[in-house]
Amino acid sequence: MSEDHSSPDGYISASAISGLLGMLNRACKEFSEVKSELKEVTSIQYDVKSVRESQGRTESAISEIKKEHADSRKEHAEGLREHGLEILSLKKDVSSCQENNTNLEKAVKDLQNAMSSIFVKMAFCSGGALLAGWLIMQAIAIWDKMPHTKTTNLPTMAIAREQG
Repeated sequence: MSEDHSSPDGYISASAISGLLGMLNRACKEFSEVKSELKEVTSIQYDVKSVRESQGRTESAISEIKKEHADSRKEHAEGLREHGLEILSLKKDVSSCQENNTNLEKAVKDLQNAMSSIFVKMAFCSGGALLAGWLIMQAIAIWDKMPHTKTTNLPTMAIAREQG
């Protein structure tokens, strides 16, 4: 009898068993490969689910940020408007100050011109007063040096000094 065939008493030959074990071994290896591929597929499903949840949270956060940004713009729009009005007011004040400064510079120049003419007039007047004083003093000195006739009615200066 050959070892490939089963015997009449119901035993399986060793070569048949070794062939069966070889087939089971290959089937187990293929099953392991399929199992690992299935794990990768199922993990991809969880990864995709996680990505979707993350994307949903991100979109929710973005929409909330957009809403807060719009609210912030509305809140600050009034402040920006007031700030703009303050800037306009300050510009008007600056231009008014510039205009006043120009007027003040003109007034100072006019005052300087007037002061220079006043100084010239003061110098002329003081010079004239000094000249007049000098002339008066010269006239008095000349008058004192001139011989005067004595009148009998008037006491002389020497007599008046002695009596006094």
